[in-house]
Amino acid sequence: SYLIIWDKIKRLIGQGKTLDLGASPMGSTLEIFKRGWGGTEYPIYQIGIKRSEESLRFSKLRKIWGLLPNFIIRKFSPFLIKYRL
Repeated sequence: SYLIIWDKIKRLIGQGKTLDLGASPMGSTLEIFKRGWGGTEYPIYQIGIKRSEESLRFSKLRKIWGLLPNFIIRKFSPFLIKYRL
């Protein structure tokens, strides 16, 4: 993937364009790669639902759901998705 990015950078040289590689997590290989070019860094603000340990994802209900037979899951899933449960 680095070769693809490098090729794009070479093609943009002298065209007066900006190459925005988007956001990257701190410490990721892409972030390390981007730091090597000395670009301008901007803080990233993430807007969305912050999940906690008490959320449905970590609940006992989810563990029980995983133990149910597939035919029951198929029967009730459309209802739960419809109401975002």
